[in-house]
Amino acid sequence: MGEQGDRNLRAELQETTSFRVATVARAHRRLADSLLNEIGLHVGQEMLLSALWNGESMSQTELAEWLAVTPATLTVSLRPLEKAGLVQRRRDPDDQRVVRVSATRAGLEMRKQILAKWRELDRRTVKGLTAKEQAMLDELLVRVAGNISEDR
Repeated sequence: MGEQGDRNLRAELQETTSFRVATVARAHRRLADSLLNEIGLHVGQEMLLSALWNGESMSQTELAEWLAVTPATLTVSLRPLEKAGLVQRRRDPDDQRVVRVSATRAGLEMRKQILAKWRELDRRTVKGLTAKEQAMLDELLVRVAGNISEDR
């Protein structure tokens, strides 16, 4: 296949909905990371902290399930947050095999900053869309997420 054929295949790929979704997802993640970096966080860390915002502790297993990550990934994710003083890990007093994670006061105080960054992310994501278009986009994203997360 020549250069022209390669261009046609590339163009065909770029015209797919999945390519556009992947492109939007990458751009959204870069913007989210940029905004969160302004408050000393990386993408994903805000989700971890938000799971602990009720002030209760969670076992690492529960937290990993809630975040849909492996326990090993969670352990790696917790280290910088713990080092920054935003979360703490302690053994469960009733079962020493269980490690419980909770947000520190500093972690809980980040709530307003994180929410402000997510509001800015939302504002920039839907800039130029009417309220009706925003509602339609939200509805469509929920449906698409359901389509691709079904066990098939």
